[in-house]
Amino acid sequence: ATCPLAAIEGLLRHPMTNSGLEKFLADHARLNV
Repeated sequence: ATCPLAAIEGLLRHPMTNSGLEKFLADHARLNV
């Protein structure tokens, strides 16, 4: 899926991004997809 660059930049600056990214990466590694 595509989305506007501004939306991506907004997500990158969101305070929950780091904790969300850590959870995503942990789940990704655990599932080994």
